[in-house]
Amino acid sequence: MPSKIRMRLVIDSSVVQAPGPDHPTDERPKRCRDFLGAVYVLCHRVVVTDAILSQWKRHWSRFARTWYRVMLQHRKVVYDHGISDPALRAKVGALDAGKKELRLMLEDAFLIEAALATDKIVISLDDEARELFRAACQTIAEMRPVTWVNPARPEEAAAKWLRKGVQPEGKRKLGWGLA
Repeated sequence: MPSKIRMRLVIDSSVVQAPGPDHPTDERPKRCRDFLGAVYVLCHRVVVTDAILSQWKRHWSRFARTWYRVMLQHRKVVYDHGISDPALRAKVGALDAGKKELRLMLEDAFLIEAALATDKIVISLDDEARELFRAACQTIAEMRPVTWVNPARPEEAAAKWLRKGVQPEGKRKLGWGLA
């Protein structure tokens, strides 16, 4: 069994919104609840910035609010309101991409900023944003080591990945396959 490494995870609001009421035919809420539970049980930390907390408060489920309170009580929240990277945002804004794509990336740039300032891990259900940032890695090399995991996708086995020690596997990295 791998040693217990406590990683700092940047969790998008899509993940804290998903564990809504139980729906017997929908595995997505269950996978997100299981993932958030594993973050707590395995003693990982959640990175919270002003932007992250603001977005969470607009979207989170009752389950996620309770989870966050418990994480706070057990000192598993890393709060840093000063994380910002204007140079990274400028590079994203200068990409040769459509207006919609640039808007989406700039709206989620705070996730990448927080990940780069901590353990380089983003947890999000937003596969569109992941693919946009992955394509941006052709130009913006500093984003390449960011690991992006979608806990709702069964093939990603996110809770199992947490239990195995949060290894930054190549295929999970935004820059996977790039030189």
